[in-house]
Amino acid sequence: MTSPAALHSKATGEHYTPRIVAELAHRVMGGIDLDPFSCELANRVIGAGMIYSPPEIDGYAEEWGDGTTRVFVNPDGERVKRKPARAPKEYSKPGQAHGWWKLLDEYEAGRVREAFFVSFNMNLFQTAQRWGYDPPHAWPFCVPRARLGFWGADCPEDESDPSHASAIIYLPPHGEYRKADTFARAAQDLGACRVGLI
Repeated sequence: MTSPAALHSKATGEHYTPRIVAELAHRVMGGIDLDPFSCELANRVIGAGMIYSPPEIDGYAEEWGDGTTRVFVNPDGERVKRKPARAPKEYSKPGQAHGWWKLLDEYEAGRVREAFFVSFNMNLFQTAQRWGYDPPHAWPFCVPRARLGFWGADCPEDESDPSHASAIIYLPPHGEYRKADTFARAAQDLGACRVGLI
């Protein structure tokens, strides 16, 4: 059984998205077409039209859309060995770092229209600064004032006891950067938001 304290530790990579964050994503983007790192249980809350559920479908290997896709990204918390597109070789890094780099590759290739990314701890703001990838703080983001209640198969959301601060990052549609203000207005009840793009 996964203990609540383990949900943000190396003991498990399982950390399903809290309902309040999924509802925010639906409100801002108007829906979620794809969750590339998910499962049927987590998708009961996310409500994505399609999921990639490892190991059957590898979200890191698949393309994420056709230019109209609204993506919700909450990567696995365990270490993943992958070669980011801009990196010289494979690296073993937490799934959230590899998930961030993959999202930027898909977004910049024009396959993702807009996206929400859940950073389940603030380490991503440091570890993602590699190989010319924009760090999360280059995009509109919200740092919730209360720790998000991630959950899992053995830990209901209302029993979660998260040990880390988290962040929600929003990538608006290309050329529609006013949607950053829409995100900030919708997220302000959760916590402090920054909307400027660098």
